[in-house]
Amino acid sequence: YNPDIYVVMISGQEDMRTALNTLRYGAFDYIIKSETLPNDISKTLEKVELVDQKIKSKKPSLVQKIINLAI
Repeated sequence: YNPDIYVVMISGQEDMRTALNTLRYGAFDYIIKSETLPNDISKTLEKVELVDQKIKSKKPSLVQKIINLAI
């Protein structure tokens, strides 16, 4: 398990159960192959970047960790 890895499943299956299970077991997104695939991938990568930025902005710095230990 590595929280810095985002799994995106791309499949030709349009079955909702498959998509939900993929997400339930840890995938970040499920994309169905179609004519809009390049656009769908681009949108997903933008979401990954946004989530990654938000997660990193919430991580305390080393100085903050040391101060919290002293309190």
